Amino acid sequence: MRRSSNKIGISLFRFLVALPCIALIAFYSAGLLADYHYYFDLLGHFVIQYMIAAAILCAFAVLCRQKKWAFVMFTLALVCFGHSRMTLHDPFRFIKPPAPQTALTIASWNQNIHNMSMKNMADLFFAEGAPPDVIIMLEANGNTLNMAKAMIEGYPHQISGVTKRPNHRPMSFLVLSRLPILDQTTIPLHVFDWNNEVLRFSVQPISAPQPYVIYAAHTHSPSLESHQKRRNQELKRLAAIIREDNAPHIIVAGDLNTTPYIPAFRDFLLTSGLNYQSYGAFLNPSWPVIARYAAFRIPIDHMLYSDGLTQHNKNVVALNGSDHLALIAKFSQK
Repeated sequence: MRRSSNKIGISLFRFLVALPCIALIAFYSAGLLADYHYYFDLLGHFVIQYMIAAAILCAFAVLCRQKKWAFVMFTLALVCFGHSRMTLHDPFRFIKPPAPQTALTIASWNQNIHNMSMKNMADLFFAEGAPPDVIIMLEANGNTLNMAKAMIEGYPHQISGVTKRPNHRPMSFLVLSRLPILDQTTIPLHVFDWNNEVLRFSVQPISAPQPYVIYAAHTHSPSLESHQKRRNQELKRLAAIIREDNAPHIIVAGDLNTTPYIPAFRDFLLTSGLNYQSYGAFLNPSWPVIARYAAFRIPIDHMLYSDGLTQHNKNVVALNGSDHLALIAKFSQK
């Protein structure tokens, strides 16, 4: 009787160790099918979290003397780590290359359309020790315009995409530049029944031989299955636009509402010809900011660049009132 009870206890113990391991494998595997279903797409954004969970379960299995599951979780952690670096321009670079003094500094921030607090905007402007050359504000509202007016001395060149009812248009934008804006145009990204647009403008520092062409983009949030389809179509449309752009020095900055782990992002890079690079192991996760969800933070705000540029730095900065961190990067021309 005791032997039978022991066998049942051992089997139950092994099952309790195996269950979370099997669940983690199922979640990761489902995320690989992001192209086939909306829920799989959602699961596909948490590759770094799966890597950390697999490492924890590996240690747990070792403590429980379950060598098989320890090996499986160790392997899954390595697979997730490799997956997370697949889209990087240089997957083996973890240290930021030094930036020349002539590098162009760009800041991009989805401030949240309902954000009425601009108290620590100086943190964004001086996060790198000097004000960025160009600041792109997404989901701009009337309060953002008031802030921009107060910054006119330091940022005399501005582009406003805020409508008469700014709080009702999440795709609104505002650009502040210390450099003269050479040209600007808004390009429609009409997808289904949703009208979106991307801003294209260019600036040229005195030290740069040619202008930098910058696209400010904010694709649709995939909060529903229909919205996910819109986002994917907007990414395809934007990639096609960039592919036809003959400018040698292109930067795309903004909230693309996708992580680098899913096929839609990889297809965007392949079609547009742009590069994606982050430093460190966690790839600058930018959303959500709320502390209780910090373990689920993922990189959906991006700066992508063409082959004619070198990215020297990229950091995230926390600001008041938004569910996004700001992204700041430095670029130079080759």
